[in-house]
Amino acid sequence: DTWAGGSSIPGLFSNVQWHDYWNVDIRLSKNIQLANFANVEFFVDINNVFNFKYMTDYGFVNYEDYRSYMTSLHLPENTAGIEQFGYYNIAGEDQPGDYRKTGVDYVPIEVGNFPDEGNSRALYFDPEPGEGSGIEAKTYYRYVDGAWQKADQSFVNQVMDDKAYIDMPNLTHFTFLNPRDIFWGIRLSFEL
Repeated sequence: DTWAGGSSIPGLFSNVQWHDYWNVDIRLSKNIQLANFANVEFFVDINNVFNFKYMTDYGFVNYEDYRSYMTSLHLPENTAGIEQFGYYNIAGEDQPGDYRKTGVDYVPIEVGNFPDEGNSRALYFDPEPGEGSGIEAKTYYRYVDGAWQKADQSFVNQVMDDKAYIDMPNLTHFTFLNPRDIFWGIRLSFEL
């Protein structure tokens, strides 16, 4: 896939790759011979035996939804074209297809200037704060009780571990399309 930060960059092609995935499907069957002329087969087909979740790209409402997802990822520093993306990428190991853990609330990470009043749910990060701002570079902050303070490191670690910073697609019912499926049946065959 090609990601250029929301615009196009001449010569940039296939700089990101969606997560690889694998699956385990199984078929179990039992044949029973009835007399000399009939055979009964009982079978169970299980698709995605271990119920692995893989994110699809069908869950995005529009391009802005897709862009919000992509800019929330922490792409590797060596991603081609990253210096021209038009936004600051917090370096990490994410790639398209990564997703926030189920049941984890979204914790946005705002990069750049700190507003007069911040969002108490968000983390704030400034890679190059202005001189005399009192903000340390590349340090996470939170707006708590009307004041800016360094974010608790255990909270930051939990946000990173859960990938709570990922802005998931808005069409949630199309985000994961591979749930475990179980089909069972009976097949009768007759020999004349």
